[in-house]
Amino acid sequence: MSAEPTLLAPDEGQETQGAPPSAGRSGWASLRPLVLRLHFYAGVLIAPFILVAATTGLLYACSYQAEKIVYANELRVPVGENKTE
Repeated sequence: MSAEPTLLAPDEGQETQGAPPSAGRSGWASLRPLVLRLHFYAGVLIAPFILVAATTGLLYACSYQAEKIVYANELRVPVGENKTE
């Protein structure tokens, strides 16, 4: 005879204490899949707008440097002669 105790599964004669597992879930545990799915779809729908806003903001921030390169001829003029009568 072994000295180890015999372990029985819950359906083999041992009674479980408390409510069944499905009724024992807390409010957050039952809402978590819904919140995760809503978060996913919100991200999928909002991500393009954030991407456009970030891209246009980057272009706007770089516009000053690009303007200096593109309009270099118009921004600098040679020194002319001073003609007085």
